[in-house]
Amino acid sequence: MARIGICLVQYDPNLGDVDGNIERVDQMLGRLNPKLVDILLLPEMAFTGYMFRDREEIYSFLEDEDGPSISWARKTARILQAAVLVGFPEIDSVTRQAYNSIAVVNYHGHLQTIYRKHFLYETDKTWASEGPDFQTFDLHIRGQPNPIRVSPAICMDLNPKDFVAPFDLFEFATHAKSSQAQLILCCMNWLVSEPPEDDADSVASTSSQTSVEQWEDVKSTLSYWALRMSPMMGSNAIFVGCNRVGTERGTTFTGSSCVMKLGEQPLVVDYAGKTGEQVILTSVDIPPLAT
Repeated sequence: MARIGICLVQYDPNLGDVDGNIERVDQMLGRLNPKLVDILLLPEMAFTGYMFRDREEIYSFLEDEDGPSISWARKTARILQAAVLVGFPEIDSVTRQAYNSIAVVNYHGHLQTIYRKHFLYETDKTWASEGPDFQTFDLHIRGQPNPIRVSPAICMDLNPKDFVAPFDLFEFATHAKSSQAQLILCCMNWLVSEPPEDDADSVASTSSQTSVEQWEDVKSTLSYWALRMSPMMGSNAIFVGCNRVGTERGTTFTGSSCVMKLGEQPLVVDYAGKTGEQVILTSVDIPPLAT
C-alpha cells in the first residue's frame, strides 16, 4: 500500500487577475516542505476566476499548452518534484473549441494529459464545449514503484447530468469504479447555493485541525460529495476535492475542500473551512489496485 502526500490550495482568486492569482498561490505555498508533497491540486479555473459572462469575455483568458496555468504547473512540479493538477480555461489550438479543463503535469514537469469537463454547469455553457467523456489514467509518483490509477473530475461532473439524469445513475462514480480508480481528484468551483441531498450524519471526520462549529458548517456539503461517490464505497479509494472560496459577481463558493477515504463508510481525513483560504497538506494510504 502506497502512502502519499496530498496538498490542496483553497483560496479566493480575483476574476481575470491571472498574474496576481499566481503570485497569491505562490505565497501560500512558500513555506511548503517539498519532501511532504506528492500531488498538488488547485481549484477549477484556478488562476482566471470563474464567472465569465460569455465566450467574448473569456476569450483573451483561454490558454493552450504554453499558457500561464500549465507553465506555472510545470515550474511548480519541478520545484516540488510532485504531480500538479490545475484547472484552466482551454482553447484547442486545432479546432479552436474552448473547454473547462484540468492540466495534469507529472513530477518531472511534463504535461501528461488534459482532462476536459464532461458535465457542464450553466456558467460553462455560455462559452465551453463539453468534454468527450470521463477519463482515467495512471500517474507515477516520485519514489513509488507502481503508478496510481486516477480519475479526474471537475465540479459538475459529480452531479447528475444537467441535474435531470436519474440521481442514482452516479455517472462519474460508476466510471471511476469500472476503471478501478484508486484516487479521485476533483477541481471545483462549488457553490453555496447548491443544497445537499443527503443526511449530513453519514460522514465522519478524523481531523483534529478545526473546530466543532467549522465541522458543522461543512458536513452537509461533504456528505453530498460522499453520496455522489456511492458506487465507490468499500473500495478504500481516496476522494480529493479542492474548492475555492469567496464571492464573484454575486455568486458565493462554499470552500470545504477535503480528503476523504471511501471505506464502508466515508471518512474525512482532512478538510478546510467553508470560507477561509487554507493550504491542506495530509498523507493518505492508497489501496492496492484491484485484481
